[in-house]
Amino acid sequence: MPIYTRILAAADLREDGGRVVDYAATLASALGAELHVVHIVEPLPLAYGGEFPSAVREIQTSLQDQARTRLKEATRAYDVPDTNCHLGGGSASSEIRRLAKDLAVDLVVIGTHRRRGLEFFMGSTSNAVLHDEAFDVLAVRLKKPDA
Repeated sequence: MPIYTRILAAADLREDGGRVVDYAATLASALGAELHVVHIVEPLPLAYGGEFPSAVREIQTSLQDQARTRLKEATRAYDVPDTNCHLGGGSASSEIRRLAKDLAVDLVVIGTHRRRGLEFFMGSTSNAVLHDEAFDVLAVRLKKPDA
C-alpha cells in the first residue's frame, strides 16, 4: 500500500460544509502527510453582449471573498497553514488537476454525489478528477443538500 505524503482536499464548501476537509485532515494526520485544501469558484456565465459587466465583476468578487472566508473556517480546526489553502477560479476539474500536479500530491480527496438523469450524462468534477493518472483519488460520498 502506498504511503501518502501530500494530500489535496478538493472541497466544494458550498455543498459539503467541509466534510471533504474532515476526511482529508483525518487521513493526513494519521499518515503524517502534508495537507493542502482547495476550493474553486467557477466564473459566473456572462451572456453575449452583457449589459452589466461591472455588476457581474462585483458579484464575482463577492463570491470569491465569501469563498475565502469559508476556506479559512473549514481549515481553522486543522491548523492548515495559509500557504496550503488555495482558492482557485475557473473550471473546477481543470483547476483541481492542475493544482494537484503543481503540488505533486499523492492523493486527492474529493466529494461525490450519486448522479441521476441529466446530471449523470453531463459528468461531474469528481469523475473528471478520478480519471487523471497523476495521483490517487479518494471519493467521499456526500448527501445532496435536500436529502
